[in-house]
Amino acid sequence: MSNFLDRFSNVQGGVKQGQIKDYISKISPTGDFTEIVDVRVILNSWSNILTTPRRTYIDDPEYGSELYKFVFAQADDKTIEDIKNEIAYSLRRYDDRAKIIDIKVEHIRSRKGFVVNLFFEYDKQKEQLKLIIDENIYFNILRTD
Repeated sequence: MSNFLDRFSNVQGGVKQGQIKDYISKISPTGDFTEIVDVRVILNSWSNILTTPRRTYIDDPEYGSELYKFVFAQADDKTIEDIKNEIAYSLRRYDDRAKIIDIKVEHIRSRKGFVVNLFFEYDKQKEQLKLIIDENIYFNILRTD
């Protein structure tokens, strides 16, 4: 007899062979978690990796990134290069299903932080992920420690 996870996976229809699928914690109109497929899975995964500080995820302390450490860093070219390296390292380590094409980082002028525009390719589709890493993320981390 199959276990509950196998039965759950088997009843989920509409997914083609080779298509990736996941669920996000947004409740759908049917009252279930929202099912996402293909590039939305990548966007969700990468966003989670980059906004989760390392050593805060109990099951895998190395999961996440250390982007929050750059919020109060000097706004110069070296910091931008360090941010790009941290993004590439974290994504290669935890989710390499898509190919990074380019990473653009701009410091926010009105407050501490930066905006990341991550351009990537998945299944011959070019996509973009935009993240804002600012002082709010930094202070939320401090509150949970």
